[in-house]
Amino acid sequence: MKRIFILLVIVFPSLLLHSQPFERELKEVIQLVIPREGGANAANVAWHPIQKKYYAAMAGNISFSLAVYDNTGKLLSPTDQETLFDVRGLWYNPTTKTIQMNGYNDFG
Repeated sequence: MKRIFILLVIVFPSLLLHSQPFERELKEVIQLVIPREGGANAANVAWHPIQKKYYAAMAGNISFSLAVYDNTGKLLSPTDQETLFDVRGLWYNPTTKTIQMNGYNDFG
């Protein structure tokens, strides 16, 4: 019985990987370009469904970019807008209907 269980644990996950056929090829429909240099780690992109805007932040420094885009990818915020703290995550909170962030260390 133990050998059958071990066999199932090994074989079953590999069957799951092949169970969903690839139906169509994905294509790029929008590109959000960070407006200035600085940083190599994008923290996140968050969609605000009420405002119909994308918010994108670079992680790693308080002076890195925080950018706001419309639903077509057009930059709406000033090119020099900064995060003002070391962002590590960005999301839309449906309860408060706001974009929220967390940061490094004490801001986590």
